[in-house]
Amino acid sequence: MKSRRIDNAGAENAQINAAKKYNKMKYDLELISEEIAEMSFMGEAESGKIRVLGMGDKRIVEVTFDEDFLREKGFDDKQIDVLRKEISDLLAAATNDVISKIDDYTDKRIDQLTKGMQIPGFSGF
Repeated sequence: MKSRRIDNAGAENAQINAAKKYNKMKYDLELISEEIAEMSFMGEAESGKIRVLGMGDKRIVEVTFDEDFLREKGFDDKQIDVLRKEISDLLAAATNDVISKIDDYTDKRIDQLTKGMQIPGFSGF
């Protein structure tokens, strides 16, 4: 009888340790997610002549075009002004919209798979 009690105590300790590790991992993942969300990232095409500034939470905040590059492509100053002021905002809005739709769909599918369980690293995938 005594050995059975020791085995149960060992199993309980293992469960407690696993729960502690899970809670630490969950906390660390939340910190990392917050850190990344506050960071900014720059994407570019044509050797930096077109740039997109995004945040770690996947929001696009700015799209810029190099004016000399646009002139090389045949745009005049009026068209460049429209691209710089209006089209860049519309591109950022459309990009944010598609990212939001992808995130929503991803969350829905993961929720179906996990049956609503809160698994660290799987929300806001």
